[in-house]
Amino acid sequence: PEMVVGWYHSHPGFGCWLSGVDINTQQSFEALSERAVAVVVDPIQSVKGK
Repeated sequence: PEMVVGWYHSHPGFGCWLSGVDINTQQSFEALSERAVAVVVDPIQSVKGK
């Protein structure tokens, strides 16, 4: 069986941070597994070296 260990999404142009909705989503994942991870990327700022 497969197991979800985390999730990811992007905030293009807004930086890498967890919004309130993201925090709630992460807490839901952590209820299933304390090792759950969240990754937020900003492909625009990443290209600019930020």
